[in-house]
Amino acid sequence: MNTNSGTSGRPTSRSIELRRRPPRCHAARGVLIALLVIIGGSFGWGKGEVIGPVPTTPSTGQCPRAPMHVSLNAGPVWNRTGRAVAYVHGSPVGPDPVGIYASQLYAFVHRRPEMLVPLEVQYYSYELAWSPDGGRFALYYKGEIWTAEVASGALRQWTHLAPLPHYPAWSPDGRYIMYNVIALTNGSPDTVAGLHLIDTRDGSTRAVLHDGLATFAVERAQFSPDGRQIALSRGVASGIYELFVMNTDGTGYHRLTDLGGQVLNPQWTRDGRRLFFDLTPRYCGPTNSANRTTWIVNADGTNPHAWPITLGDTNVQFGFPFSLAPDGIHIAYIGLDRLGLNGVVRTMTIYGTERRQITPNWRVGEQWP
Repeated sequence: MNTNSGTSGRPTSRSIELRRRPPRCHAARGVLIALLVIIGGSFGWGKGEVIGPVPTTPSTGQCPRAPMHVSLNAGPVWNRTGRAVAYVHGSPVGPDPVGIYASQLYAFVHRRPEMLVPLEVQYYSYELAWSPDGGRFALYYKGEIWTAEVASGALRQWTHLAPLPHYPAWSPDGRYIMYNVIALTNGSPDTVAGLHLIDTRDGSTRAVLHDGLATFAVERAQFSPDGRQIALSRGVASGIYELFVMNTDGTGYHRLTDLGGQVLNPQWTRDGRRLFFDLTPRYCGPTNSANRTTWIVNADGTNPHAWPITLGDTNVQFGFPFSLAPDGIHIAYIGLDRLGLNGVVRTMTIYGTERRQITPNWRVGEQWP
């Protein structure tokens, strides 16, 4: 288990509630970054399961494409109080260096973001999760699962499976980090892939099994608010991913939806009684799809239906998934900036009201706020 310290010269302590800091200007560094694209082809995992987008071409007009605007910010997540949103800034082209930032919110009046954890530009990743106690981030970084201390920026590596472990998610008690091993290496048993748990008390890792079988998932999976269940998306046929739920002890594994499309990014409501998710028609592919929409379903699988508005932005890179605030009403997501040119972190309610931009436009010379 490797432990790396943060960048030298950083403060040795910082309160979890971010202190106010005056704006700083950084010289633009004309350096190009290769953004990590975590979209595989079709993976033949397990018992005939289909994992990943299927490169099937639909008939003309069946899958309208949205204009794709670049975003240098990605992965917004709320802290436990709902007063701050952290995100990854992924390019030195703008006024700020690469790293994990947070925007402090007071009654949703924004202040300039503050860097918490500097990251190496070539290892940019949008997979970020904030621990329930507010003290650490879990992230995909350098091909592995790491944690980063909010107070000091110190980094710690937990896995040694590069580049296969992805999509870290905290258990509600803050003890476990769930992640998804997205492929099998040659000769490995099925249980090497799929969902796994890290016990952050002792560093041990185990597979999340259901009925003794590996639990394969498409992208990210999520704990329920009470920590008793896990929601995930899984391939069931070519171009079709559906929502599944299981108990954390491996029992009760069952399918929740039957929509015949690409169901991704399950997210529990605050009371654990319903689940939001993204739905894209079969074969269209969620990236850059103009007909990607937000749906909701009861936790028992009843009453799946489209949400009145899309909780995300189909016009922006990293426009999905959104992050639901602890109040269960506000979300953070990547959307177009005030000029309609690039992706920034925005907040709004799940009903589409109180829309705000909470990070700067990254164009050089733009005033903030």
